[in-house]
Amino acid sequence: YTTLFRSKLKDMLIDGSVHFTYTKVDGSERKAFGTLKLDDSVKASIKGNGHVIPDSIFVYYDLGSEGWRSFRKSNFIRIDEQTKKD
Repeated sequence: YTTLFRSKLKDMLIDGSVHFTYTKVDGSERKAFGTLKLDDSVKASIKGNGHVIPDSIFVYYDLGSEGWRSFRKSNFIRIDEQTKKD
């Protein structure tokens, strides 16, 4: 169930903007609004540091804070209803 939704989340983020929720490391919930649809300004923020991102981590661009964020895939809770369709 959750694996299916994580896969759907990634597809939706590539297509546009998505509201979703996950559990942060401190146990609180984050209601996120993010994307993986990268325009030129977002692409310019990709610097890379040579670190390989583990398969257990999900990375997305946070549209609220205008920066990159990540969370453990196992901490994904849901895709929220107010998700905007582009």
